[in-house]
Amino acid sequence: MAASRFTTASQVYDAFPGITRDITALPTEDEPLAFLAKLASSASPEDAITFCAYLLDKRQAVWWAVRCLKELGLPRSRDEEIALKVAEAWVRDPEEHRRLTALQLGLSGDHNLAPVWAAFAAGSAGGTLVVGDMPGPPVPSHGTARCARVAVLAALAGIAARDRSRNLAACVEIGRSLLKEPAKT
Repeated sequence: MAASRFTTASQVYDAFPGITRDITALPTEDEPLAFLAKLASSASPEDAITFCAYLLDKRQAVWWAVRCLKELGLPRSRDEEIALKVAEAWVRDPEEHRRLTALQLGLSGDHNLAPVWAAFAAGSAGGTLVVGDMPGPPVPSHGTARCARVAVLAALAGIAARDRSRNLAACVEIGRSLLKEPAKT
């Protein structure tokens, strides 16, 4: 995993104009990790989750979602376990057949389960959407970020209110740590 490809928060917004549908905070020229820290301590700390999902590259975003869900006590069912394994398999070996498996699970799985969204994030990492046996339209460039965001926010929604802030902070810290890791080969 590599460090961030952005030097300012506004570059993230420029790269993903659709982020404004998912976040209330306005962009600044702050360095991304400084902006992330401000969001985490703001009145809308969920914005930090959103920004983190868009800030990370696609593999990082899926790995972040998987790690957050595990930190939050998932999986709790066989379906959740399968979805997390599919997402993690794509992170470890991002081959097209793994992406397609993740995409199919993300499209057909139970969207009430946060891990299905993690698989969907992996499936949205490139290529096209598949409609039956035919390739569909290209996956939107923000697909992975949006699905990883939903995965983490859905898992946080299932956390007791008294523990939510601590767990949200833990998820932000996981994202920060991924951005600080040296690139792996």
